[in-house]
Amino acid sequence: MGPPHGLVTGDLLSRLPDPARNLAARVLDTWPGRTLERGARALIEIEVFDRSMTLAAQAFTSVFPLLILVATLRPRESHNQIGSALADSLGLNAQARESLEAALPAAGNAASTFGVIGGLVVLVSATSFSRALVRMYVRIWDAPRPSAVRGFWRLFAVLLGVVMLLVVLTAVRRVLSGVPFSGVAEAVVSFVLGCLLWTWTPWVLLARRVPMRMLVPGGVLMAVCMIVLSIAGGIYLPIALSSATRQFGALGVSFTYVTWLFVIMIALVGSTAIGAVIARDAGPFGRFLSAGAR
Repeated sequence: MGPPHGLVTGDLLSRLPDPARNLAARVLDTWPGRTLERGARALIEIEVFDRSMTLAAQAFTSVFPLLILVATLRPRESHNQIGSALADSLGLNAQARESLEAALPAAGNAASTFGVIGGLVVLVSATSFSRALVRMYVRIWDAPRPSAVRGFWRLFAVLLGVVMLLVVLTAVRRVLSGVPFSGVAEAVVSFVLGCLLWTWTPWVLLARRVPMRMLVPGGVLMAVCMIVLSIAGGIYLPIALSSATRQFGALGVSFTYVTWLFVIMIALVGSTAIGAVIARDAGPFGRFLSAGAR
C-alpha cells in the first residue's frame, strides 16, 4: 500500500463515488501520482507566489545592478554598452534591443555614476539575493541555517555562478550564431550548465548539509524550465519591452523585467520544491538519492 494521503486529499477522495475514489487512490499511490500530490502540497506550504515575488524583487534590486556594473566594464564599440550587453545576455532580438538601449544610459554615464564606492556597495548589496535563496532552501529542505558570518563567501560564490552562467550562455549564443541546428546546441549547453548551477547552488548555500545527489532532481527540473522560459522569453520580451517602453519609458522596462523575473522565480521555487519531493519519495529512486543521507 502506498503512503497515506494528505488531509485535504483524503477529504476530497472521501467525497467521490466509490469507483472514482478507488481509481483516484490507485493513481495517487503511483510514483507520478504521489509526486504531483506532494508537490502541490509543498508549493502551498512554501507559499510559492509570495516566495517567488520576494526572490524576484531581490534579483531585480541586487543582480540587475550587478549586471549593469559588469556591462560598464566590458569593452564594446556600441554607443550604448549597457543596453547592448544586457540584450546579448538575454538573447533579445533587434526590436527589444532598441527598446532596452533607449531606456538605459550609456556606459560612460553609468560608470561615472557608480564610481568605486558605488561599485562596492552594489557588490555587497547583491548578496541579498543569495540570502533570499538561503531562506528558500532552508524552508524547503528543513535544514539548519548556515552561519551568515562564516559562510559569507558562499553568497558571493553563488552570485558569481549566476553571472558566469549568463556570460557563458551569451558567448555560446554568439559562437553558434548562424550555425545549423544552433538552437538545439544552445539548448543542450543551457541544460548542462543549468543542471550544474542549480544543483551546486543549494549544496553550497546549505553548507553541504543536503547530499548533492538529492539536489539533482531540482537542478534538472530548473534546467528544463530554463530552456522553456528561454523560448517563451524570446516571444514575450520583445513585445512586452517595446510596448512598455513606448508607454512608460524606463519605468516600463523595469516593470517588464520584474514581471519576467517573477515567472523565472516561480520556476525556481517550484523546481526546488518538487525536486525535494522526488528525492524524499519512498520508492526505489528516492531511496537511491537519499541513501547515506543523515
